[in-house]
Amino acid sequence: MADFSATFLTSYDTRSGPQNKSFELPAGAEVSNSSSCGKENASDSSLVITFGRGHTLTLTFTRNATRYKVQLMRFAYNLSDTDTFPNSSFTGVKTVESATDIKADVNTTYRCVSETQVHMGSVTVTLRDAAIQAYLSSSNFSRAETRCEQDLPTPTTPPQPSPTPAPSSPVVFRYNVSGSNGTCLLASMGLQLNVTYRTVDNKTVTREFNVNPNKTTFGGNCSTTLATLSLSSENLLLLVLQFVMNESSSKVFLQGVQLNLTLPDAEDVSFTATNSSLRALQATAGNSYKCNTEQRLQVTSTFSLNLFRVWVQAFRVDGDKFGPEVGDTGGLQDGGLVMLEEGQRHPEDDLGPLAEQAVPDTQHRLWRERRVSAQPCRRPRAQLGALTSTGRTSTKRQMNQRDATRVHSTPWPSISAATAGSFVRTSSPSTSWSVFRPSIEGL
Repeated sequence: MADFSATFLTSYDTRSGPQNKSFELPAGAEVSNSSSCGKENASDSSLVITFGRGHTLTLTFTRNATRYKVQLMRFAYNLSDTDTFPNSSFTGVKTVESATDIKADVNTTYRCVSETQVHMGSVTVTLRDAAIQAYLSSSNFSRAETRCEQDLPTPTTPPQPSPTPAPSSPVVFRYNVSGSNGTCLLASMGLQLNVTYRTVDNKTVTREFNVNPNKTTFGGNCSTTLATLSLSSENLLLLVLQFVMNESSSKVFLQGVQLNLTLPDAEDVSFTATNSSLRALQATAGNSYKCNTEQRLQVTSTFSLNLFRVWVQAFRVDGDKFGPEVGDTGGLQDGGLVMLEEGQRHPEDDLGPLAEQAVPDTQHRLWRERRVSAQPCRRPRAQLGALTSTGRTSTKRQMNQRDATRVHSTPWPSISAATAGSFVRTSSPSTSWSVFRPSIEGL
């Protein structure tokens, strides 16, 4: 008997390179007739769950006199299922398997509210809110439970930990994404995640995590005006950077960021942040954006992406070479004065930080602006949504006033995920197994 929801994260090959796919155990999952309670005088039994177009999740159990466990988890997935695995380079069924740490005392229910991950090669299965029991003496779960280690309470008087040192700068790594017409995205950068969340002991903390390229797989996809870089690792379920090109202006910029992160000490272990209305790392098509200092991109109020020694170019990439660089000059191409009439908006407001200095001229009522040379790279524009200006007025204090930034809740255009919903139990007439299936809603 089993009651759980499950998320599958897979990596598969396409004609344009590796692709990541995340999907949930669907509401239509069924217990297969091949499930077994074990033959006479044998201790092995199995739970076989089928769903979709030929996908199968199998849990094989063994026992001794005092304990039982999930000896093996096996997942067989059909790459011919174009709805789940679009543009797959291969067809047919691929099978992966791994041993697990799921175990409990005989005549007790294995219970684990926390997430449990099982890594099987190119597939990671994450179980949530799980109740599992094999070799039952009745048709119901036993009231006695064996809790997983993740659910065990921490000591009431733990020793005071030393302060967590800030992580060092992340490793700079070169990423590339190619399509049918060659490379569409070339990026060299170090990535650091800055997240704010509430812990299980009801404390709000802000922590930084470096993306380790040696433990991270990456892929992406290309189209005429959209280039996507996707990264995944053990705890970093998914980080997606989405670059777009405005065909009318030939401007290229980072528009969307999506993060799915597992935080074991968080009140909600699944951390998600999405913003599809950014305008950062901007350059003209055919050019590359480069900045040797740390860039902090505020994605949401609880997540910022820190970029180190970033050098990126999307679209019109010549092989593996970056195009001419922009971004190191602080925005303006020269140090000249910009003359504006009173109340007029600067024509290049999106080009970087300017120090505004009101110098009234009684004859012409003009303003002078000088560039700040201490800022080596321009500030990412429209962080947390679209940044608007009230225009320049007659005092320096008024000139520095800006409308508050806000997040535009626009839908993510190309990345979708599934979330677990209510559970409905189904059973197979030929066995005593049952599985609870989640109802799925799109993100």
